[in-house]
Amino acid sequence: KMDADAIDFQVQSVSAKTMMLKIADEFSVLAKEKNIRLRVRANDICVQTDPLWLERVLRNLLSNALRYTEQGSVLLSVRKRSGSALIQVWDTGVGIPEESIDEIFNEFTQLKIPVINGRVGLGLGLSIVHRLCKLMGHDISVNSTINKGSVFSLTLALGQEAPANRALEYAVYAANHSLEGKCILVADDEAEVRQAMQMMLQKWGCRVLTADSFESAVRQIESEETLPDALVTDYRFADQNTGLDLVKHIEAAYSKRVPVLMVTGDTSVDNVRQFKASGVRVLHKPVQQAKIRMMLDHLCKEPSVSD
Repeated sequence: KMDADAIDFQVQSVSAKTMMLKIADEFSVLAKEKNIRLRVRANDICVQTDPLWLERVLRNLLSNALRYTEQGSVLLSVRKRSGSALIQVWDTGVGIPEESIDEIFNEFTQLKIPVINGRVGLGLGLSIVHRLCKLMGHDISVNSTINKGSVFSLTLALGQEAPANRALEYAVYAANHSLEGKCILVADDEAEVRQAMQMMLQKWGCRVLTADSFESAVRQIESEETLPDALVTDYRFADQNTGLDLVKHIEAAYSKRVPVLMVTGDTSVDNVRQFKASGVRVLHKPVQQAKIRMMLDHLCKEPSVSD
């Protein structure tokens, strides 16, 4: 989209504190799993930005901070400085070699530093961050010390303060995006995956149904008075049916489309094409819990679609 100049930026005055609390909440489970202290230090400041794309930038920076931090803390902060707003992501991670600082925003750049959880990306994340910041007019810089940590800094124009109670604004946001009470059907033929997903969803206040096959999932749906709020499914079951078969069955039997999140390790070209054609949302394993939470928050807001 950036190469094709196809991004339509909607710059507006946004509460930085509200946005940061929201993003930190998405990553709280991952931080707790790693025993990393995740903090937000935010004054009530409004900034001029496109909220959708600034969230994308901050999620990437926060994800990297947690990935490369083995112990200690990660801090997301905002404050006024010299007539602007300064948003920073601090970590106590492995750090970046001084000679590599100028390279990290280049495309397909992979630094030779330890990856704590064994995941290696494509080297595009920080390049996208840098280009988005440039397009939005936000300066970005980084300072780092090996074995002590890094800080990424964004400088944004101040926005116009809205006469609103920011604490109330976030409370309203959290209420609207909460998964509390949502019924989620998890379909996966691996018991460990089902159990882990069930525990995670229950932590978020969901009512969880589980199924180990296509037939089991169908029975679970038929036993309920209403359709689940969302379906989290693997692609291929042991009985040779697929998650897409389950989606088609629901649409045919109930004339409704249940929001679907497919979590799969299948990256074959033909199947990826099928996923795109079907319109289901797909996350490829391994996947962070924060991404699942973010996607389900979004899916559960979408109304079901009648045929």
